[in-house]
Amino acid sequence: MWKWSNYLHSKVPVTKKPLCVNIDESSIKLDQDVRYGHVTASARKLAKGKMLRRQIPKGMTRTAYSLVAVICDDAEIQKSLPQFIVVNKKSCTEAVYKTVLDIAPANIKLWRRDSAWMNTLSVCQVVREISKALKKYQNTHQVILSMDACKSHMNRLVWLTAARMGFMMFGIPALTTGFLQPLDVYAFAQLKNKLRQDSQTSCIGIGVSYCTLGMSMVTLMDAVTPVLNGNCWRTSFEHLGLAGHQGSLSKNLLNSMDLTDMPIVAAGFPSLADLTHCFPRGSVIDFDAVFKGVLSVTTVKRLVRAAPLLKSVALSSVVPASSGVASAGPSPVASTAASSGAAAPPPWREVPSRLRMLRSGTMIVPLPAAPPPLPPPAGPLPPAPSPAARPKGRRTSSAASAC
Repeated sequence: MWKWSNYLHSKVPVTKKPLCVNIDESSIKLDQDVRYGHVTASARKLAKGKMLRRQIPKGMTRTAYSLVAVICDDAEIQKSLPQFIVVNKKSCTEAVYKTVLDIAPANIKLWRRDSAWMNTLSVCQVVREISKALKKYQNTHQVILSMDACKSHMNRLVWLTAARMGFMMFGIPALTTGFLQPLDVYAFAQLKNKLRQDSQTSCIGIGVSYCTLGMSMVTLMDAVTPVLNGNCWRTSFEHLGLAGHQGSLSKNLLNSMDLTDMPIVAAGFPSLADLTHCFPRGSVIDFDAVFKGVLSVTTVKRLVRAAPLLKSVALSSVVPASSGVASAGPSPVASTAASSGAAAPPPWREVPSRLRMLRSGTMIVPLPAAPPPLPPPAGPLPPAPSPAARPKGRRTSSAASAC
């Protein structure tokens, strides 16, 4: 993933500045209750023998909606980035939706859909809304999107939409978002802590035991502005190695990876083995769609073809000049793999994957390397039997021989 990020940063034009943008969704529960705490003596006196627990309907404890957060590494641009709240039509009535929509800030988009979960079309709409918000920065900045390896994110339609908006994009592998995604590592914890405190304050001020959906959405909008749009997330991208280099990784990340020194990661074209680890298992890697955003900002003579790309990923991690993509120099990982010997297993033997090329429309399945030829026998070969040595006689049928 780091190599993929470094490669995209190396392809940013000289006249533009890279802008790292991270997108992720999180589930927001309607009940922001803290289940553990201490009961003071004064609280017991005020209760007068009654139960100190809150009476919350079971439907309220199970209701949730989605927040799609967007952060970048520029504090000034962060103020204009949109944030998205997606609610379900069954849990949010039309009256509540219109009331909250009238008081919502300009940078918060409130969507009322059939489902509060994000799908591929919703992710494409989020990318288009981000492009509208960053329209005045398109001439000075090159957007590099990063999202986790969810199937609704790593979809061909999302890649094409991002390329159409002029964005580059790479994916964060599964099971690593708690270590490598800025929103999961730094932003969501701060946001939900403030949301929990503000929700309890609102309930105490009104004198109710739980927040309704309208109260929860208003409290979330009040917490999003100071936490997400009011902070600078540049150090978050640098500490996780998503700023085009890995020279400022945090100590927690190094300890989780059992590293003592900063790793040296090349900026060459990612190999097939690198991409298979970043995509969901069993997914189709469409190279034309994945790297269309890179080709749209890079001056090339012709598009990437299937044959040069497949030949290059088998031996090295850098696309040759004949494939149409300018390489960033040989990779030390590729040179080590090339010098290890011709009998080394191919990089896709561990995680098989399928490739689909848009130009031809055919499915290309990478096969494992052919086994080496058998060595010649040590002794001389036995002489072949001559035709004269065969016994002479009439051929009999099987029935006659049985008699």
